[in-house]
This record gives sequence, C-alpha cells and structure tokens, in this order.
Amino acid sequence: MKPLFIAGPGRSGTTALTMYLNEHPEVLVCRERFKWIPREEVKLELFTFERIMDFEDGYERRDSGTRKKRHQAILVSKDFSKLRWVGDKVPGYTQTLPLLAQNNPGARFLLTYRPVEEVAESTEARSKNPDDFWLGGKDGFKVGIQHWNRALRRMRDFLESEAGKNALVVSYHDFFYRNEEFIPTISRFLDIEFGETVRRAWREATRDFESTRRPKVSLSKRHRRLIEKHADREVEAYILRRIEMQREGTRP
Repeated sequence: MKPLFIAGPGRSGTTALTMYLNEHPEVLVCRERFKWIPREEVKLELFTFERIMDFEDGYERRDSGTRKKRHQAILVSKDFSKLRWVGDKVPGYTQTLPLLAQNNPGARFLLTYRPVEEVAESTEARSKNPDDFWLGGKDGFKVGIQHWNRALRRMRDFLESEAGKNALVVSYHDFFYRNEEFIPTISRFLDIEFGETVRRAWREATRDFESTRRPKVSLSKRHRRLIEKHADREVEAYILRRIEMQREGTRP
C-alpha cells in the first residue's frame, strides 16, 4: 500500500471525491479520520483497520459516534490485502503538504480546485446555520474567499516543489460533470484501472448529486465586489494552467 491524501479549499468537493474513489476496491480514503492529530504523526502506519477504528485515541473532539459509524461503513467493503492506496482526506492538509510528503515516501496527492464564486457561495450557505461549529454566525462568503486564497497559494507552493510531481489537481467540474473523460487521467496517476462497475457507480452518484443539490442563486453586487477585491486571480491562473497541462499530458 502507498499513502494517498486528498486536500483542497473547503467546499471544493473533497468529500465527494473521497466517496467516489472509495468505490474502487483497491482504494481506501478515510474522511477526516486523523484531522486532529499532530501532522507529523500522519504516516502510513496509521492506516490499519485497528488504528482507524480506534476512537479512544485521545484526539477525538466531537461526534465520535457518527465518525465511527461512517468509517465502519467505509471499511466493511474493503479487503486490506487488496488495497494499493490508503489515506485520508482533510481539506486543511493544504497547509502541511510538504510535511506529509516528507513523512510519507511515495505518497500521492489529489488537490481539488473549484471556482471561488462557487466555494464562497457554498460557504455562505453553510454559515447561515447558527449551530454550525465551523461557520455559524460568520460572514461565510468572505471567509470562503479567504480560505480559497490560502489553500490555492499553498497548493501552488507545493506543486512548484520537487514533491509536487506526485500531485494531481482535480477540477471540480471535470470530475463531477465529465468524470468519464477524467478517468484516464486519474487512472494513469494512481496506476489502477477503473472498470465498468466503478464507472457505473460514479455515474449513479453524479445523478444522485444533481437531483439533491441545493439550487444556486445569482451573486449579489456585494458578493461580486468582494470577489473582485479579494480573490487571488493570479494563483487561480496558475492552478488552471496546471489543470490544462494535465489534460494535455505534459509536465510543468
């Protein structure tokens, strides 16, 4: 097994990407299982059945019962002897990508990109819930832009480093709306085949996603001003160039 980490701005599809990849029998990606342990301790040896299900490790902060059931559901379909990739998705891994690469030789990284307009709008929608432990009561739209900027800047720094050769930028729209076209790219990156069973599961997941997604609303003038003033279009242009080079099969 080799380590696989998924990261990106919050609200950019990291959870959905994880759920899609877990349809493959040779892939196991946890859902923020180790988000609270010190980053220097995130290493391949964490990803055993016993360790993943050890929710008495002293690092849990909330909803441990829900998180345990979630990971039980992921693990029940996995045969560890057949796994080729195992790891975790945590959006905040963008802040410590070099450390993860240093501590996990051979690791691969999937870094998600979604347009700032959609990230900020989704962040604002979540912030309207006053009980939300992360965003409740905050200016969600502005927070979304700030987090998007910070994540993309760290992603660029990592992609420009030597370790960045082991990273693939996943465009939200490419993956969720044109995943049949994207499959060859991710197949080459992970060196695994995606058979018809997995492809069918992805198509069905996309249909379900589209039928239940929250209707989008037009951005207000305030929202557009905030984006114009604060969104880092330079770093976005870099990320988009990287995505285009991946499509063409060329290296930076």
